[in-house]
Amino acid sequence: MKPSEQLAEAYHLRLDANWEAWFDHGTQGLLLPGMMRQCTTAEELCAPAPSMVWPGFMLPDTLPILGNEYGDWICVRVTAESTLGELLYWYHGGGDWIPVGSTLAEAILHDVVDQFRPVRKQMLRGAAESRVDTLGTVLMRADEHRFRGWLSAQLPGSKASPNRLPEILSYLASEDYARALTVMRSANWSSAAVSCDLLDCCLQQPVQGIAKRDLSEAAGIPWFPDYLRILFDTELAETQQRRAVLRALGTSSDWPAQDWATAGKIAGELLGQRQDLGWAGAIAGWNLERQGHTQTAVKVYWDSLLASSFTEQGVRFNTHADADEWTKFSIARLVANADQLAGLLDSNCVRAQYVQLFLQPQERSLLQEVNSFWMHQAKEAEQTGDSEAAYENYFRSGWDMGVSRLSEYQNILANLVRCSSRSGWSARAKVAQVHLKCLQKRTGG
Repeated sequence: MKPSEQLAEAYHLRLDANWEAWFDHGTQGLLLPGMMRQCTTAEELCAPAPSMVWPGFMLPDTLPILGNEYGDWICVRVTAESTLGELLYWYHGGGDWIPVGSTLAEAILHDVVDQFRPVRKQMLRGAAESRVDTLGTVLMRADEHRFRGWLSAQLPGSKASPNRLPEILSYLASEDYARALTVMRSANWSSAAVSCDLLDCCLQQPVQGIAKRDLSEAAGIPWFPDYLRILFDTELAETQQRRAVLRALGTSSDWPAQDWATAGKIAGELLGQRQDLGWAGAIAGWNLERQGHTQTAVKVYWDSLLASSFTEQGVRFNTHADADEWTKFSIARLVANADQLAGLLDSNCVRAQYVQLFLQPQERSLLQEVNSFWMHQAKEAEQTGDSEAAYENYFRSGWDMGVSRLSEYQNILANLVRCSSRSGWSARAKVAQVHLKCLQKRTGG
């Protein structure tokens, strides 16, 4: 039996030709150029409790495919149709995740391009200690004839536009990281992750010269939350604060200018395609709010409200200064603009009930309140026989904001196994069951 057949049988999967080729042949011995080089084999995934699965941290519908030997993984989501769907970059430091494409080739190409992202102290990804090669070596391996041939054959639409891949590598060779991202975005390769990277270029790269804790101390501005808010949006700094920072920096240069117009446009376009990414709602909403379009901004926050807190990218964009108390930036802004919520709260939909959790005094911790809310929604759905809705709500009970104790995921995962089985999602049921076995093995449950 081929490795791909072994995996398909173990997880009840329907693998397409590209995934079959990956598990049977991989890149045929080629060394992957980026950080993600630890290839998970079908045999490893078919173990009763695969060691690379982080139960309770990784999403319960994912399998880890490529790792960087530093704890981060590119995981693939298992769909309701028992196929392998979108790929996510999962950060071991906190469990945050970001989509990196619909094909493994997109994820691998994005990993190559990501090596050229300017390093910042607050980067969750691409930390200096996890980089193993010079950028020249990365580029040389990415430009190797056989590897480029493999990428070209796998990337969506690359045959129709054969010049895009060479163009990306050419821009990387000239250290034009932003132009490489622009080409990837035009090709719709790793579109969500690339949009996030472009927002970084617009908003965070311009402030790197002042993104230093010692400057906040010298300027007499508390690092958290005041200075971080300034790094989020430099226009929030008062005149005296700007002068103090520039004086501490020892320069008479202009105050850093961010490109909020472009950032808002990119985030807004992405929100037109999907609303499950907290950082997109935060940037699009704040761009409107800072222009005085508060009611429109509130609608954006409302629409992206149910995006998992693990999609915030809060440290990267410095939104965590405002989101700290409420976990999500969208919630923090809705609470701050509660006077604009009357019509929305009157709808009595799930979103309205959810927001009420944050507007009312809490008897328990926020995590407990949120977990209990989604558990209640899930149980109500089960009672009406809607196993699909129950699955989605049990999912949110564990991965909207997390839980207080790792052991709580045992009950959540068991519920996911039951509901996915009843929904006819056999592959998802198997994946959740494997996550549960891994958790039981680690916790002795």
